[in-house]
Amino acid sequence: MVHHAREEMNRHCFHLHVRSIVWTEDCWPLVSPERYSGEPQRMISPNELAGEWEWIVHDPRADSMVDAIALTLQPDGSIDTGIDSSLMNHGWRVVYQATVELQLSSHTFGWESQVELWTCRGTVLPAWDWERERAALVFTGLTGTGAAVWGKQISQLEA
Repeated sequence: MVHHAREEMNRHCFHLHVRSIVWTEDCWPLVSPERYSGEPQRMISPNELAGEWEWIVHDPRADSMVDAIALTLQPDGSIDTGIDSSLMNHGWRVVYQATVELQLSSHTFGWESQVELWTCRGTVLPAWDWERERAALVFTGLTGTGAAVWGKQISQLEA
């Protein structure tokens, strides 16, 4: 996908961005959260996914910038949300190759007063982290209600 983006400091200056597009099983496009920089798609092992991630849910109800939240994907398939989730069954699993499924509560993202579990399915891609100037894994997916979700691995857990 090709688009332009404005600079934060000089809103009159634009830059051209190119992003990878992958497709869901039912043919919806998913766009990488990071700009494309030539990295080839490859098999991602489940062990590589365990670690600290930043996540953004593109909530269609939001009318301002949405902040990323920190989540840790544990090697055992659980997710540490940083809040008391003893009553929730947060988890992740590799469905097929680079297709990953997450189960989280709406409360994790501060959405609902009533906590609901929702499932998000998407693709993990290798990418260049432009903020940290290093290789990273990124996630792009959709919730069951069609909200886009982006993730970026900040650090990998040691096996």
